Amino acid sequence: MSDDVSVSGSGGWALRRRRFNKSLQIGAFSPSYGVRRGYLADVERPLPADLENLRKARRMPMSFEVCIGGTWRRAAGDVSTGGALVLLPFAAAETQFQVRVRMGEKEWMGMSQLLSTSERGARYAHHVRFTDPAAWASLAEHL
Repeated sequence: MSDDVSVSGSGGWALRRRRFNKSLQIGAFSPSYGVRRGYLADVERPLPADLENLRKARRMPMSFEVCIGGTWRRAAGDVSTGGALVLLPFAAAETQFQVRVRMGEKEWMGMSQLLSTSERGARYAHHVRFTDPAAWASLAEHL
């Protein structure tokens, strides 16, 4: 019997690839799969030379905290001085919640307004706008 063929439990023959992609370790996955499933942040790519950038503030992928329903939870996503993309394992029912970002000794905290919610793989993406942009203005120096 060949090394690549094994007998299944039901008595039939099943081909089994033993040497399937040895370059991937157990538990490893491709970056594109991780982005599609929501395990990795979608890193902002530079725009083509012929398009103008309309974004007012740079986005920074990071981990931060959000207060939903009176409970602080750690979330991943992107933060800028105007708003954030919050990735959570559930769709938040609230339309306003607090966001807290810590970078070393610095801390920024403020209320945010939910703009939209979409499904991204195994997580939900919540696009929020900060209601008091002046409180987040100093964050631009650290992004």
